[in-house]
Amino acid sequence: MNAQEIVAANVAARGYRDGWTAEQFVARQLCKLQEETGEAVGCLTTSKYWAGHSEDAGESAAKAFRDRDAWLAPMVDFSKLRSELADVLVVLFAAAQALDFDVVQAAIDKSSADVARGVR
Repeated sequence: MNAQEIVAANVAARGYRDGWTAEQFVARQLCKLQEETGEAVGCLTTSKYWAGHSEDAGESAAKAFRDRDAWLAPMVDFSKLRSELADVLVVLFAAAQALDFDVVQAAIDKSSADVARGVR
């Protein structure tokens, strides 16, 4: 298995795929991405305008992620989204490399450790 498949299997083993269609799961993962991005921005000291709004968006995403009714009928353009996901990874890989950090191995390690935690 490649790194993406390992992480996805760990997320599934944790229970986060259970009961969700592919569209629902993808939509929720993008919401989770916004939450995690807000937390990452909280690690910066920079423009209060940008950072504050990013952290607020992350907090809103965290609330939405936990609201099952928010995910009843999402519409996802899978074709366009594939390109955008690649763009997201380019940014993450570039930032991780600047920090001399193997973000792919860290994702495998984190997702593996999280399996025991189950769904929160």
